[in-house]
Amino acid sequence: MEAFVINMNKTLISTVIIIMLLLSLLLYRVTIGNNQQTAEQKTENTKPSAVIAGDKYNIEISRHNELKVGSKLLVMKKGGEIKWINKDDTPLTVTVSELRYESKKLRKEQSDRLKMDVLGSYDFKVKEFPNLKGSITVIN
Repeated sequence: MEAFVINMNKTLISTVIIIMLLLSLLLYRVTIGNNQQTAEQKTENTKPSAVIAGDKYNIEISRHNELKVGSKLLVMKKGGEIKWINKDDTPLTVTVSELRYESKKLRKEQSDRLKMDVLGSYDFKVKEFPNLKGSITVIN
């Protein structure tokens, strides 16, 4: 009879351990799922909204302040003009590869202009600091 009770206790202890492991795994998966959801929500909340520009729009560039666009997505009407202004101590060059545009080398406070005559979406970046980039969409 003692052997039977000892085997029952071992079985009960094993069962309890298995249940605890399963609960731990479930709790771990729920925690990971919540963390991923939070990260996705944060990413969605930080996505830039579009800036609707008038006929002319200035983009101030500084590697310390990022791009002073208000957003990295700019929407403007066909025929509008972008003015790139270097606010950095380092000379900069702005490129829009789809239009084969490259600004002159802009020293601090110098500027260059680009007239947006062709409908479409165009990515721009600062050649010297590729993380400084954005997009311009030209509409009718």
